[in-house]
Amino acid sequence: KNINHSEQIAKISAEDNAKASEIFGNEAIKGFCDVRNFIAHDYDGVSMAVIEWLLRYGLDNLKTRVTTILYRSNKKA
Repeated sequence: KNINHSEQIAKISAEDNAKASEIFGNEAIKGFCDVRNFIAHDYDGVSMAVIEWLLRYGLDNLKTRVTTILYRSNKKA
């Protein structure tokens, strides 16, 4: 099945967008989409050094943010 990620992202409700923006910030969300689009459409142009840096040093920040999301979600449930 062919999945159109752009369409999926567009289907996210305004409420979900607001929650994500509150946690990550609008600039980061735009960055997520831009990176996904870049990798999807220009895989050969992806710098493996950047990917390595993200894996080595960027995952802690992502883990912190995901933990925050989960904590807030569980708190509301």
